[in-house]
Amino acid sequence: MGKGTTLAIEVRPEAREPMFLALARTIVQEIERGRLKPGDPLPGTRALSLNLELNRNTVDAAYHELAMQGWLVTEPSRGTFVATDLPDMAKHPQPVRPAGQTTTSVRTAERVLLRLSDGSPDVRLMPTTAFAQAFRRALTSAAFATGGTYGDPRGSSKLREALSSYLRDARGLTAAASEILVTRGSQMALFLAA
Repeated sequence: MGKGTTLAIEVRPEAREPMFLALARTIVQEIERGRLKPGDPLPGTRALSLNLELNRNTVDAAYHELAMQGWLVTEPSRGTFVATDLPDMAKHPQPVRPAGQTTTSVRTAERVLLRLSDGSPDVRLMPTTAFAQAFRRALTSAAFATGGTYGDPRGSSKLREALSSYLRDARGLTAAASEILVTRGSQMALFLAA
């Protein structure tokens, strides 16, 4: 597949499967059957979303999911490519269907998995564009440009005031902003409490 070409595929979500996972599954199937080979370029998210009549964020989420699983690699200013070092395809065997069994029942049986997270966030849910814009704003702010300081070790006063108001209004708790300590996460909070 040459650069700038379209990817002719049909995406069919199963049961309550989100569209981005259906697209990701379809691309993996195309890789497994050899239609997409290691190193092959994939269309850009805008082109593929127009081609498949999907939201661009859906295509972006599918690409991101496949990159996280090791099926795709994204190279800045170049594009998205099928990974040259693909995940072990034995982990994704194509089911052998007994006579009389439908594809749907085989795939339903395949999806019954228990996945326990190790506590890391699901990066697919992160608003990357908004985060990048906020990060860029922070780096170009006057406080950062003048060699800004670490600030209050308890956390941003504006955030602590907002949390104080939220706790009072939504939870019925009275906690002054000066009594609130903002941590980077639960582990840091537990460490400080211990």
